[in-house]
Amino acid sequence: MLKYISIIALSAMAMLPGAAWSAGEDQDKKDFYTLDQIIVSATKTEERRGDVSNSVIMIDRDDIAGSTAKSLGDMLGNEAGIDLRTRGDYGGASEELHIRGMGADGTQVLVNGIAVNSPSLGSADISGISLNSIEKIEVVKGSGSLLYGTNAMAGTVNIITKRPEKDAKDLEVSAGYGSNGTYEIALEQGMFLTDDIGYYITANRNETDGFRSNSYLDHRDASIKVVYDSANGPDISLYGDYMDRDYGSPGVRPPDGTQDFAINGVSLYDSESSNLLNAGGAKDRHLMLEVNESPLEWLKLNIKGNYTEMESYNKNMYYFLMLSGSKTWVTNEIRGLEG
Repeated sequence: MLKYISIIALSAMAMLPGAAWSAGEDQDKKDFYTLDQIIVSATKTEERRGDVSNSVIMIDRDDIAGSTAKSLGDMLGNEAGIDLRTRGDYGGASEELHIRGMGADGTQVLVNGIAVNSPSLGSADISGISLNSIEKIEVVKGSGSLLYGTNAMAGTVNIITKRPEKDAKDLEVSAGYGSNGTYEIALEQGMFLTDDIGYYITANRNETDGFRSNSYLDHRDASIKVVYDSANGPDISLYGDYMDRDYGSPGVRPPDGTQDFAINGVSLYDSESSNLLNAGGAKDRHLMLEVNESPLEWLKLNIKGNYTEMESYNKNMYYFLMLSGSKTWVTNEIRGLEG
């Protein structure tokens, strides 16, 4: 009997004018708080975030500006399921991303759709990617090997660089100085030169002596994106970047009480570093041309061409009877065309 009474009471309330007005007000509120769609492009084809089956992390320019992170690794290392690994504690130590417990060779890192993983190692060193050039970061956790190959077994990190905005001029210059001879200078500037043609450039210089012997870093990078964005024509973008860095490789820290050691005036190790001779460096260049066109309402054309040159340098020196060792260069050159 109580069940029937409850049903009758609820039916009567639904027929009241006040109840109908309340329902309409809730609908208006629902419409008012509807959010814009978030498009994910790390899936190679643009999709709404809600339609992507894998777990997705989105980081935009405002998130980067509001963060205290000093590097891309710091920015992503705090996200759930992403582990930042560094190979050493010196200035030029490489940084790698491990997603969901897999190695760095299972994470595909893209910059504007260009894979920056080393063909020799399989992993991507993200320490040379500067934050001030990034517009958005998309991380898709989960296998993407069908789209990107074996490097995407754990996930995909797609980095989209900044582009100019119409009716706006961006200019930002920053500098900083710290202990151990550390300083950094950063510049970014973008604008449209005409109604359809614009550019965005970034440049960075970081240098430090390191907090222990032979842990120095001398880093320089620059990027430029030129766009042609016409309401009645194709969207064309040309992106290029260059990175050059030199660093010392100090090895492990010796036990407490270790004395400085030199032979014939050549310092081999001291109380801070087990090796004062080893060093390394890297030079990377990327170039990408992308054309998007929709000649018909139901047809979209996308063409990408890219060129990558990655060179790494490693010097391993030791002293046994005479100063000797090895100097190694590894160069990878990749060309690609996709439509």
